[in-house]
Amino acid sequence: MNKLFKSATLIALVAFGAIAFQSCKKGEEDPGLTLKSRDGRLSGTWMMTMMSMTDEDKTEYDDPDPDNDGDQVENSSTSSTSWDGTTFTMTSTSESKDDDGSTSKSEESYTGGKYTDESSYTSGGTTVSSETEGTYTASMSYEYTFEKDGTFSMKSMSTMTVNMEESEDEYDLATTSTYTEEETVTGTWAWLGGNKADDIENEERLALWFDDESSSSVNEEDQDYTDKDDQDFIDWNDYDNSSKSESNSTWKGKDTEPDEIWSVVGLSNKEMKVMVEGNYTSTWSNKYSNTLGGTTVSNTSSSNSSGSYMGEMSFEKQ
Repeated sequence: MNKLFKSATLIALVAFGAIAFQSCKKGEEDPGLTLKSRDGRLSGTWMMTMMSMTDEDKTEYDDPDPDNDGDQVENSSTSSTSWDGTTFTMTSTSESKDDDGSTSKSEESYTGGKYTDESSYTSGGTTVSSETEGTYTASMSYEYTFEKDGTFSMKSMSTMTVNMEESEDEYDLATTSTYTEEETVTGTWAWLGGNKADDIENEERLALWFDDESSSSVNEEDQDYTDKDDQDFIDWNDYDNSSKSESNSTWKGKDTEPDEIWSVVGLSNKEMKVMVEGNYTSTWSNKYSNTLGGTTVSNTSSSNSSGSYMGEMSFEKQ
């Protein structure tokens, strides 16, 4: 009887342990056996290793000079972006309208180190089209830290450099454009409950509320002319030009609704995979300066944006 009792007790303990382990499995790719809860596995610092995202955005600009026709007042854009840790790929389309009624369209592609931009400008019933090609390099980093007290922080940095060359009978032109952006977010997180109708498990979705969010960006362009025609009266070497645009943005999330919802497909002690969706509103201020022939011209402008995005991301715990 004693041996039978011990055997029965052991079987019961094993069965209870299996149920306990499985109760921690919420996402489709969660580990089958783990001693840590989802809170325990989530807490810590995570570095993004892969992302694939689509984005839609609409921006309205304050016209800095109503008396000067040609200032952009509205822009709508869509984009598809991917990053596998080393390679950046993006395609985007945008349409804008100026206060004089003119419109412009652009289709950009960053693929395999090659950059292309097909643009058109329509004014007064006349459309002018152009195509630009070049090469690019890009880097990107996203880091999330989740605390056990229900707070989180995120910081990111991305850099894009595009090189283009143009050759005419009178000159050669080499243009280098570099765009750098940094972003920080702090806020709170919480697991959402399940929904049997939609087959959603309890603690399968992670909600993020943004308390403070800000970003800064710098856009620099250098144009280097080389004169090739000594027979004319123009020295193109004197037309070298540089410009720099600095922007600072702040976002305000909703007070009650989450700013982002992650469907956590897999969460182990070292790896995490999520499906993400969110929306945003932002205010933006821009300070622009252009230097040509020793003279610098500066101005400022502001805008309001709203948009939505969705995609997937993978992380490794640091």
